[in-house]
Amino acid sequence: MKKITALLLLALLVIVPCFAACNDSAEDVSKNSEVSEEAGFPLEYQKFDNATVTILAVATNRHTYGEMQFVPNDEQDGNVINDVVAERNNFIEETYGIKIELLSEDYPNQKIDDMLATGLDTYDVIVGDVFNMMPKVTSGAFHKLNDLLLLENDWWDQNSIKFLSPAGDTYMVAGDALICDDIFTYLVLFNKDMYEDQGLAAEYGSMYEMVDAGEWTYDRLHTIAKAVSKPDPDGKWTNVNCTYGLLGDAYGSTMMVSGAGVSTVELTEDGFNLVVGSQKSIDVFQKVQSLMGDTAACCYVEQIPESWSGISSIFKNNRGLYYLTVANGIVTLRQSATEEEAVNFGVVPIPKYNEEQEEYYSGINAYQSEVITIPSTNKANLDVTVYALEAMAYYSKNPATGKSLKEAYYETVLKLQSVESDDDARMLDIVFGNRLYDLGGIYNWGGLIGVYSHCLRNNAGLASYWESIQGKVESEMDATLEAYENMK
Repeated sequence: MKKITALLLLALLVIVPCFAACNDSAEDVSKNSEVSEEAGFPLEYQKFDNATVTILAVATNRHTYGEMQFVPNDEQDGNVINDVVAERNNFIEETYGIKIELLSEDYPNQKIDDMLATGLDTYDVIVGDVFNMMPKVTSGAFHKLNDLLLLENDWWDQNSIKFLSPAGDTYMVAGDALICDDIFTYLVLFNKDMYEDQGLAAEYGSMYEMVDAGEWTYDRLHTIAKAVSKPDPDGKWTNVNCTYGLLGDAYGSTMMVSGAGVSTVELTEDGFNLVVGSQKSIDVFQKVQSLMGDTAACCYVEQIPESWSGISSIFKNNRGLYYLTVANGIVTLRQSATEEEAVNFGVVPIPKYNEEQEEYYSGINAYQSEVITIPSTNKANLDVTVYALEAMAYYSKNPATGKSLKEAYYETVLKLQSVESDDDARMLDIVFGNRLYDLGGIYNWGGLIGVYSHCLRNNAGLASYWESIQGKVESEMDATLEAYENMK
């Protein structure tokens, strides 16, 4: 295990300058602003003169709500999410004189290098997946947000701030202004009819009761998965004609490890540690590997020729009890299912390592989960941008009228059989309320993002594989720290 002391981090990171310091007018919307008495919005009231904030976001063809979470689509009238966004934006424009405009790319991060090279301020805000955005910090791509946004408030995701802010410096954040942060959080779907028909409700109680009692663990999942799994008529496994207790993908092994609250890198008061080779990490992964490597209990995407479509069809055809997937998988399943495939499913979090674990943790898909940044080239429009982002986040959580953005999302995804489930909404609150970002996987030093999936696919021991890549991981992490130092 390699330990970088907190003192070193502070020395490297605290002294990092904000590459394009906010101008004097931005001080009006900093943390020192007086709190408005109007509607609880926490910034001093300002009415801008037909100001515009331009957001570069992920295109709809890559993320379903990549554009809609920021601006409404005229062709989507009647879509509850679209309507809520329209109401929010109209209110902000009428009340504060700020219009939100949108540009989109499949991968907005690909525009950052050109932006830095030319100095053009085409975009006031850039939103993209954290995997591609975080490594851009050391290139001076973004403003530091600590003194710009009111990050201590609950409309900003406190877990994103905690895990993505080494030494307290925050350059990107998730929160209630986004949908595409939450929807790429991993969870477990379960087939309600299979659970009842297999007598599991009689033996264990409802899945929701199991979660509430803290009894939803790796061991419980493995026991149930093994009990309900059946081979195909020829007695063979790993094909779409089998019945499985657990479905998923190899990357899901990383998310299962996250369910134990374990990351490859750990931020502590005493330092910044690589913990992927720790005994706890090894113990946790051994249980995950035992479960997901058991072909008589689990099938993951990489094991069958039909890949993702095959795993999805197993679940939709009532031959999969549990499905480890992202929250957006709910919408995907509903949209792709035929009338004959209308599986009745519910939502629970990733299970705990054991019953002694106090919280349920939910890992995020780093390749997809989005964060908000303010590019360092945004200087002249910085004050308006900060005001707009605070307003978008605040009114997404606390709408002037109607539903919040989260309520609109819940209403959309939880109409599984045209019936909303309060239990499923409560489970989503648990899932989204304790999301875990793995900084080591996001920076991907030495391929850290794939360390667990590699071991699962190759039936390799974590300790020995870690030993083989440790030098490369440490070298690349040191290079990142050196890049921070060079930002001085």
